[in-house]
Amino acid sequence: MKKLLSALLLVTFIAVFSPAVVAQESNYEKAVEIVEEANSEIDALIAKAQAEALLSDEDTEIIAELLDEAAEITAEGIEELAELGYEGRCVYITVVIDGQEVEVDPLEVYHW
Repeated sequence: MKKLLSALLLVTFIAVFSPAVVAQESNYEKAVEIVEEANSEIDALIAKAQAEALLSDEDTEIIAELLDEAAEITAEGIEELAELGYEGRCVYITVVIDGQEVEVDPLEVYHW
């Protein structure tokens, strides 16, 4: 009887907690996908700004536009991560645009 009760308790425990673990893993995968998509968009913006700066004398405007658009993408990513129960954070990287160093803020999953 003890073995039966122990087995039943074990099966109940697994049934109750397994979906939570699976849901957490799939949410983490979604969170990573959000971060990768946001960072890919930011990388494309950086490349675009670097190319435009070589052909223009409007470096200040190009850099300002890059920073505004990158901040918007990052903010959207942080909101999406929060909906999944994760925190996102910006980790600034330095990029060079027509000889000027610029701090841009890609996103990463920080905490869950």
